[in-house]
Amino acid sequence: MKKLLLAVAAITIFAASVNAQGPGKPGLKFSIAGNVGSGTTQYYKLSAGADIQAGLNVTTGLDLTGSVGYQNFAYEIPISSTAFRKDHISFIPVLLGAKVPFGKGLYGHGQLGYAFLTKKNPAPNSNNGDFAFAPSLGYGFGKNWDLAVKYLSIDKVNAILARLAYNF
Repeated sequence: MKKLLLAVAAITIFAASVNAQGPGKPGLKFSIAGNVGSGTTQYYKLSAGADIQAGLNVTTGLDLTGSVGYQNFAYEIPISSTAFRKDHISFIPVLLGAKVPFGKGLYGHGQLGYAFLTKKNPAPNSNNGDFAFAPSLGYGFGKNWDLAVKYLSIDKVNAILARLAYNF
């Protein structure tokens, strides 16, 4: 976890030293975002996390993106008619994708990747990570902000999230 935090800090410092690029302009762009929403899978309630994303404009109307983040899912499983087991599961999603503008400020963004489980499961034949995908629809506003509605799916754990990002 210390290595992840060090990597996040290094990317953040590097991103802060890069001049901000407008949408559709060539260059490398960075964003830092917070994600919060509701689980869509049975027993999963709240999901919250954050991510760092880099985007490279490769042609007019297309940015290739890469992101790494942390996403936590709280769950509540019934163990009897009156008792519940409350806990959480968290992942580090590493995603690659493409971002396409639809109009002034509006964009679509699709990502695919792998999400690493942060707490290893010692059971035999258990997954310690899974395939992940995240389509989203967003809107850029102000000089450096954007807000997106994102569907994050990691195997059987899914959530609809609001993603608020600050773009460098």
